[in-house]
Amino acid sequence: MALSRTPVYMGTLLIGAALLFADLASLVWTVVSVIMLLLAVHMVADRPRVMLSHGPALADDPDPDPAAETPPDVVAPAVSALADTDLLLRMERLVAVGQLSAGIAHEINNPVAYVHSNLVDIREDFDNLHRFIRRIDELAHDLPRDSDIWRGMVQAYRDEQVADILALFPERLKDCIEGVDRIGHIVHDMKTLVRGGGSNKALCNLNQDLATVINIARTRIKGQVQFHVHLLNDCPPLWCNPSQIGQVVLNILVNAVQAVGDNSGDISLTQTLRDGELEITICDDGPGMSPELLQRAFEPFFTTKGEQDGTGMGLPLSRQLVQDHGGRLEVESEPGVGTCFHIYLPVPAQEGQHV
Repeated sequence: MALSRTPVYMGTLLIGAALLFADLASLVWTVVSVIMLLLAVHMVADRPRVMLSHGPALADDPDPDPAAETPPDVVAPAVSALADTDLLLRMERLVAVGQLSAGIAHEINNPVAYVHSNLVDIREDFDNLHRFIRRIDELAHDLPRDSDIWRGMVQAYRDEQVADILALFPERLKDCIEGVDRIGHIVHDMKTLVRGGGSNKALCNLNQDLATVINIARTRIKGQVQFHVHLLNDCPPLWCNPSQIGQVVLNILVNAVQAVGDNSGDISLTQTLRDGELEITICDDGPGMSPELLQRAFEPFFTTKGEQDGTGMGLPLSRQLVQDHGGRLEVESEPGVGTCFHIYLPVPAQEGQHV
């Protein structure tokens, strides 16, 4: 038993030490390395009695029979211990990443607030500038059409595309402010997730937030991909945090866009009411997932994307957010056919209705 278990624990100890010194540049991996090191030390220290109790027997038999079989009751606990160790490391890694995310979210919040404040000031300044230009326009009408000043102003308007700027700038600025607002909401939601959920729910029209999410998703679509949206005109009010549900929908839409790629394909978002629930279905005709991949779709840190494209946390967090709203997030997929995600959210009973 000592021979079968000691190398495992000592190996874990050495790996943890190596990771600790090799990864000091990375905060997350340093935390994981420290946890792994302490866990290995604990496991080694926790079993001196077992290893020592087998010491004399091993000393008496310096040449054990290599053909002797290891009893199953020895192998099974060792395998179980390794599995438990892996699970603990994954859980501790989740905690470490969560704490790091909360810190990052706090650091992002300050510059976001600064940018938002400046954008609002720019909008007010532009309104003043726009009024000034309109006033110049009115005064210019009194100038002779053949004067150098008149011709110079007209040419300057054309060269600098003043008319286009005045027409497009307000909408672009509005999009910037909405984008910064959304970053602020996402940062707040990250902090809320780490703290175990929030209570900022209200009775609201979810489709107002979904419209913004859909617009953001459209900017990610490339090539000949078709995006079909079918929202209910009379979508009932939901008791929810629309920003969080919007983030869930955006995560799934981004996954769909990445699955379809730059080739021609179809992505659809559909709403239906069924059995007291609002169902939001997001489908794509990408490559689909095998049964093995489908089984791990909501597993934390599991991803088939490259390091630059995914962390493996989008779907687990999305499912958690939906469950926090009393709903369900389900997925079905078939290789070569595509993937469909189904978000089910409870619809509160209207006054006078029976639940």
